[in-house]
Amino acid sequence: MTRPRQTAVWLLLAAVSACSEDDPPAEEVEVVVAQELTSRWAILSHRISALELTYDPRTSAVAAQNDGGGFGAVDTPEAVYGWTAIRSRELVAAFGSVTIAIPPGSEADGEPFSAVGQVELEREPLREATALVAYLRGYRIDADAYESPPDFETDPDLPYDPVEGYTSQGIGIALGAPAVSDETVGVEVRVRNSLGTSDRADMNAAIPRATTWVRVDVVVVGATGPGGAASRGAVDYFLGVPGWGRGTVQPRAAEELQGFEVSGEPGPAAALLGLTAFDVWVNVDGHHDPDCVVDQDDINSWDEPVSGPGRYLREIGLRIHDSTYDAEAGAARGKLDLYVSTASEYDEIGNLCAGLRGEVGMLQLDDPDAATESGSLSLTFASGEAATEPLVVGAP
Repeated sequence: MTRPRQTAVWLLLAAVSACSEDDPPAEEVEVVVAQELTSRWAILSHRISALELTYDPRTSAVAAQNDGGGFGAVDTPEAVYGWTAIRSRELVAAFGSVTIAIPPGSEADGEPFSAVGQVELEREPLREATALVAYLRGYRIDADAYESPPDFETDPDLPYDPVEGYTSQGIGIALGAPAVSDETVGVEVRVRNSLGTSDRADMNAAIPRATTWVRVDVVVVGATGPGGAASRGAVDYFLGVPGWGRGTVQPRAAEELQGFEVSGEPGPAAALLGLTAFDVWVNVDGHHDPDCVVDQDDINSWDEPVSGPGRYLREIGLRIHDSTYDAEAGAARGKLDLYVSTASEYDEIGNLCAGLRGEVGMLQLDDPDAATESGSLSLTFASGEAATEPLVVGAP
């Protein structure tokens, strides 16, 4: 595993570790908020089998995994977790997770391969908050979390082992606004893991019968002072490349498309920005530029038919960057770079028509003494390996 690189970045996405001092009148809370979640492969594009990138505040470590089926063993997965730490006596925070199964035929709001769950947190750690925002601190996708083997694994005609994963038409996660009751704080979580048929007959036959699982890791952060306020902004854009072959260049969105603005309350001295939702669609009708025509080869390199719009993925990521906050106006501006790539140094099977959407949440707090520190943790590991690296705030 390579030594993690610490580089300067500025902004906020989502995760937490809390520490306190005994100095009255309030304990200082330190919240670690992710700025980037990127998973990529060094050489090829692959199926999604087990994919994880998250921060665990209990161990102060980043966890990463990326298994790409059998061919993952000949490639090297990489991950980047960008972060900002903020310290303030006017913050409270709590973290939680939920694992949501997406069974065959599951839909949420008309989106196939989608499901809804809930993160439930005790209210007590957040009781003093005047405003709350739930941020995404990471996620994990599993193709093989069955308690017993699925029927298609032993199909007499086309057996398929779910540990190999599936070609993709994109993923999405959306967090609702925290809902406060007397004893709990709940966050609705919507997930999507779109499986797409492609160039393997056994995999294609398994997809309509497959269940996948998405674990979503959340941090809820609250402002305790009178200036607390919560708001959101969004970006929505397309990426499309008509050609394919080997090593196809698939550019990122132009920076003017990445731009977002979040309008809050005028006056609070500081603001915490982070991701509250993202969607990446790959070759999904209604979710890409109408001028981008989905196309693919008739057969792959092994003379097997290509029978659908699903793609092997090289990279999927999101990054908030170049942000500013105007306290007088109560508004933040920045850029949200959402990206997906199907490029490969071996033969690609078709083109890419992608739609991308992201939401940024902003928590305002009126603390001019809030202190921040930022960095980026890069990991290189092996397919099939569950990698962890400590995230050290204050490292030289």
